Amino acid sequence: MNKIEKNIVKNTDNNSQEKPLKLLIVEDDEINRMVMGKIANKKGWEVLLAENGKVAVDFYQKREFEVIIMDCQMPILDGFKATGTIRQLESNSSTHIPIIALTANTLDGDREKCLNAGMDDYLTKPIETNEFYAIVEKWANKSL
Repeated sequence: MNKIEKNIVKNTDNNSQEKPLKLLIVEDDEINRMVMGKIANKKGWEVLLAENGKVAVDFYQKREFEVIIMDCQMPILDGFKATGTIRQLESNSSTHIPIIALTANTLDGDREKCLNAGMDDYLTKPIETNEFYAIVEKWANKSL
């Protein structure tokens, strides 16, 4: 088991009758990654954490997710290139996983750059918890 696979955050609430939403969070900052994982866990979501786009693409090929939160600026493989790779892999199937851009950039044109790269929506840092929940739930419902 690699270091990243140890970072799976699972719902420990055994009272939940529904199958938990499966979320991949891709963020190079370890603290941000863990905070988002804990926020997601409070909703009962099953979360897998990845530290860069290369790991995210590997996880995408091995597991199923309802939504991916993808940081744009990361080492090794950034969010734009990782999204492009995932979209290329999807072109060989009938699937489309919602990918939500995660960025600290809020300049004019940043949202459009993310959407043009194949991402479905856009979140800015720092994450506001209710906005995070709303956007994930919005796109998870579309992927079901």
